[in-house]
Amino acid sequence: EDDRGGSIFQMSDGTVLLFTASGGMRTSADFGETWSEIRPTNIASPSGGVEDEEGHIVYGGQASVQKQFALIDGEPADLQACVIERSRDKGLSWERVGVATYTVYVKDKIEKTVLYQREPSLCVVPNKFYVMCTCCRMAGEGFIRVIRSADRGKTWGPVITTPVWGKPGHLLALKDGRVLLSYGYRRPPYGVRACLSYDYGQTWDMDNEIILRMDGGTPPGQARKVSDTDLGYPQSIQLKDGRIFTVYYFNQNGSNAYMAGTFWELPPRPAQTGKER
Repeated sequence: EDDRGGSIFQMSDGTVLLFTASGGMRTSADFGETWSEIRPTNIASPSGGVEDEEGHIVYGGQASVQKQFALIDGEPADLQACVIERSRDKGLSWERVGVATYTVYVKDKIEKTVLYQREPSLCVVPNKFYVMCTCCRMAGEGFIRVIRSADRGKTWGPVITTPVWGKPGHLLALKDGRVLLSYGYRRPPYGVRACLSYDYGQTWDMDNEIILRMDGGTPPGQARKVSDTDLGYPQSIQLKDGRIFTVYYFNQNGSNAYMAGTFWELPPRPAQTGKER
């Protein structure tokens, strides 16, 4: 398992959940001292699961729906989906809640893919919305998509193409009701960025995009161990004092990829905009 692909989440009762990007999870009841055996999940995502209003785990991930669903230019295309599953017993069993979006995918041929949405991230805005973002790979376009549910994941609204360029994204519902989107920025200046929504993911404040790092990659002519684009996959948490801690992997000045993190302060919430929904 790639060390960069895991996700850790602590539930309100103290249980720590460790998700793998390939579709497995472990739990710890002693803050990570010991862990359960790995348990398979039906879906996979680098962002892992979160806790819903009732104290259960909800997980937004990618699932295979049907192999060889269609032919595109004579090549078989699979039907995949970004779905929501819920566990009421801390990962021992899972139930399918709903499907947020479908993808028709030609394996290893992104340029022939109709619309490839992958690596979803889910956040729960209590008593408001489930918000999911997806990494979109379509002819190099790269703008993050957002889908929202107002009935706890059963049905989903239309796919929103955001003005946020990056991949993949990670969503976090903040204590004051805003939604934070963190993402890798895999073009010059390489780094990690973030953006805020004041209306539960409907629109994003790109006029005030937050640049956490813009010093990634290797200068031209200098030897490199990994591609300049081999960075990102951020995940953010909000600390008790309100600060944000964003962890990600990074490369810089010819280095190999390594883990790094940034502590940072949220900008003040602007005056009421009338967009809150």
